[in-house]
Amino acid sequence: SNVLIAIAMEAEASPFVNHLNLTIDKSFFPPESPFQAFRGKHNSCDLTVITNGKDTVLNTNVDNVGTVPAAVATFLALQKLKETDPAHLLINAGTCGGFQRKGAE
Repeated sequence: SNVLIAIAMEAEASPFVNHLNLTIDKSFFPPESPFQAFRGKHNSCDLTVITNGKDTVLNTNVDNVGTVPAAVATFLALQKLKETDPAHLLINAGTCGGFQRKGAE
């Protein structure tokens, strides 16, 4: 099966990407977009983790957060996967800072 996981910030995605030994796929998104995709396998699943990337317009290097970058990145990822092997599951793993508010560190 094919699983797509959308995570807004690179810092949120990094532990997950590293734990599963996913590798960056620079050809996944159009080169003009700031979005990033990390891909690999876990057991019998093909995994794709996407992030919204960093600001490249003003060169602030700040994570692109919010509903618009998330929606565009997710749409483009679903379209890309549809070409070869459509996603069977989409997970939006954003936290919106909610973990710290509940006492997590």
